[in-house]
Amino acid sequence: MGNAVGGGSGGPPSGAAGGDLGGTYPDPSVVSSGGFNIESAAFQPATAFDLAGAAAAAAAASLPLAGGTMSGPIAMGASKVTGLANGSGAQDAAAFGQIPLIDSTAADIQLDGVQTAGANGLTADSGHIHPATSWIPADNALLIATRDPSICQANQILTAGTVYLVKLTVRVAMTITYLYWIVEAAGSGTSAGSFTGLYSSSGTLLTGSSDIGVNLATAGTYKETLTSAQSLTAGSFVWAALLSNLTTTQPHMQVSSMRSDALNVNLTAATYQVAVNFPPATTVAAGSNTGEISTIASWATPSAGVLSVASVTGYPTTGALAVAASGSTLARVTYTGVSGSTFTGCAYVSGSATGTVATGGAVTNAALPASITPSANSQSGAFGIWTGGS
Repeated sequence: MGNAVGGGSGGPPSGAAGGDLGGTYPDPSVVSSGGFNIESAAFQPATAFDLAGAAAAAAAASLPLAGGTMSGPIAMGASKVTGLANGSGAQDAAAFGQIPLIDSTAADIQLDGVQTAGANGLTADSGHIHPATSWIPADNALLIATRDPSICQANQILTAGTVYLVKLTVRVAMTITYLYWIVEAAGSGTSAGSFTGLYSSSGTLLTGSSDIGVNLATAGTYKETLTSAQSLTAGSFVWAALLSNLTTTQPHMQVSSMRSDALNVNLTAATYQVAVNFPPATTVAAGSNTGEISTIASWATPSAGVLSVASVTGYPTTGALAVAASGSTLARVTYTGVSGSTFTGCAYVSGSATGTVATGGAVTNAALPASITPSANSQSGAFGIWTGGS
């Protein structure tokens, strides 16, 4: 820095300033610092800096910490707004914990039942149940029912050899292990092939049961265990099947009083509520007259293992038959083929009735066929049938 020049009397400096100062004393100015000329154009800002104006502009463009009114959207730049209080007004922001979540677990949506609050706060969670306004299967610890038991107040006599079908709609996934049927009035005689079972919606046999003839010969409500448990998919349906072959008379089953044509309104045969699958009853033909049924596998006439009948139309290619024999009995015979008007590959089922067959004697289906083709049930009513399992 230049030396101030003053008079010998010690007055203020005068003369030209030097070093980082420019101008003259007593009012020099700073013109450089550390060798940089601060008065040069390169060192000057493009615009004059107004400290007070800049502060006012920054305040106007900022969100006050104490709160204020926004005049435009806030872009968060992928950052979170944290510490948000729960909203309480219609125009308040909602905290994440207040937002209802959609439950994507189908199994959480339960059947109709007693209405309760959602346990997990979800839109449709495991605690969400629609109110029941009438009887539902769960009231009796069951899975599916065709009807409320209280409305099954009529009865229908079964026809030997006919497979009766009742549609069971599966609304949630489940496993069925048994079927309930109600015998209103008992049939009589021994069984030559009486069963219950399940068919898929396409008509394929899923499972059968052991012979239920003893129960069909006694009035009551019966829980019939299926041969194998069936896991069913939600949104599908199955056919519950019932077949009776008692030697003397067939049972009367408990049904609803509504006509089958009303129950099947607007449905095709493949989706009827109630249906039947039956080969028409046939009879022994002259070619097998007087044959002892227990030795059919070695008959000379018409030939070994062949049963001549009036017609095999409608019968599956393999199955079982109930054949009327002497003494008002029904013998059970299996077969492995059909040819012309004969059942071939016939074998007597040990333990069933024995006796000779005669021309005109009844022959009926005595097994649940491997597949079915539903057709209209001309008799009134729908069986009361209930299912259970897990």
